[in-house]
Amino acid sequence: MIRRTWKDPNVTFIAKDSKGITQKQVCFAENKTDLHRYLTQMGYEVVAIEDYDFSEWRVSAEKAKDRLIWQRIKDRWLYFGTQARDRWTRLTAGDIATIDGSKRELVKVVARNEGVTEAIAVEQVDEWSAQVREETPAPGQLLPKTAFSFREEIWQSLKWHLFYLFYGKCAYCESKPLATEGGDVEHYRPKAKVDEDENHPGYYWLAYDERNLLPSCELCNRPGRAKLTHFPVAGVHARDQAHLPSEQPLLLNPYEENVDPFEHLEFNEVGSSQPHNASTRGAVSRDIYDLNRGFLKESRYQIMQGVEIEWNTRVSRYTSIVQAFRDLRVEILRGERAYSAAQLWQLDRLRAKTIRDLGGLQ
Repeated sequence: MIRRTWKDPNVTFIAKDSKGITQKQVCFAENKTDLHRYLTQMGYEVVAIEDYDFSEWRVSAEKAKDRLIWQRIKDRWLYFGTQARDRWTRLTAGDIATIDGSKRELVKVVARNEGVTEAIAVEQVDEWSAQVREETPAPGQLLPKTAFSFREEIWQSLKWHLFYLFYGKCAYCESKPLATEGGDVEHYRPKAKVDEDENHPGYYWLAYDERNLLPSCELCNRPGRAKLTHFPVAGVHARDQAHLPSEQPLLLNPYEENVDPFEHLEFNEVGSSQPHNASTRGAVSRDIYDLNRGFLKESRYQIMQGVEIEWNTRVSRYTSIVQAFRDLRVEILRGERAYSAAQLWQLDRLRAKTIRDLGGLQ
């Protein structure tokens, strides 16, 4: 795993694949010429590439998020209704019964009781609903779940963009799934349940958050073996938006700006993943993402052998080992290659070995 930076998609393209099937996708492109060249190399017949305003997607995502929040509020109105009364002290028991978890009814009652316009009441209700606090269960208490109705097409519309940002690779294991299978849009924080906390409602309010979406191969997201709805943390899980900043995830996330995966995960000479400096996050990520499954290790090993050949070729041509190392490292760090992280660890070993060998000759 290597760090990647989220970029808003800025173009939409229409292209025909090798079977003449037309695709319309959104993605990020530094310029349209490079994207056109890339699509052509991939075997597409480009019909059009146009500018795209990502705010359109965000509007749809916000509306869908609001519906999820209100599904949860209505489902647990007996609990959330007390928070509504804390916010609007004029609400009576009769009002609470009338509202019954309906956003529309709450807006009407707030407008009437507070003497404000409906537009202002909507603003107040939206501000409140975005900050509702989930119930903390008592010891031994099992809280009811909510059967959320997700709009999968919203996050699926970013699938091409996500894989394009990651150069066609799985964000977790860095394999390239699109050549052999469809690949998944994966939620880093699970949207409807958390295996490590049976009382957790799921991070439903992040279901359409673009920075919670990652491209994944099917094996890294497989039920019973890899991530799926696992999300271990140090301490307690955030159960609502207010507590999210204090949560301490144990799974590495390539979008995380202040955490370098190289400080937590390393790869040995045979392509096996292991925690770096006994990192807990490295160990948990290795296990949950199932980063040492057999064929994955073999694929890494084969790629690492190629790096050794490439390194030896460059060292023989360069007058400076330092420059040869820098150039190859920068190239690998771009992230285009499969198993870039494993290649970088191999490159470090090759440099150290070359320096030792040269020292022994002196």
